[in-house]
Amino acid sequence: MVLLLLILGVSGLFAQKASVEDPMRLVAEGRIAEAESILRGLTEKNPRDVDLRYRLGLVLLKQKHLDEAERVLKEATKIDPNFAFAWLALGDIHFRRNDRITAIADAKHAASLAGDSVVAWRALTDATRDSTVVLRSFVSWSSTKPNPRE
Repeated sequence: MVLLLLILGVSGLFAQKASVEDPMRLVAEGRIAEAESILRGLTEKNPRDVDLRYRLGLVLLKQKHLDEAERVLKEATKIDPNFAFAWLALGDIHFRRNDRITAIADAKHAASLAGDSVVAWRALTDATRDSTVVLRSFVSWSSTKPNPRE
């Protein structure tokens, strides 16, 4: 659910940049391999474009290529350390790997960066609603530990 919200929530921003078929629309249509191919080509042509790297990371995440998705998303955070969506997606990867502490730290960092972004807050809310374990862990952890991302 969180991944779908992340994909759909920012796909409208992509339409302004791409001169080819919108890769995120392809993902929604189930044409994930095509979307990945397009995003790889666009990312190669625009290596500093954080939005392209983020979208490629989401497509890789959707395909369960966690290691490569993590690498691509970390590259996005190096380009723009304040890009909340990339941190949230990294949290999703860590959650899938059962690394709850890092997942919570990533989500907490994403929340600190989200500002007034309705889409980011909706994704964060859905992430915590989807798992009561994460919510309980976050409450207990956040009251006793500093944020390692700060």
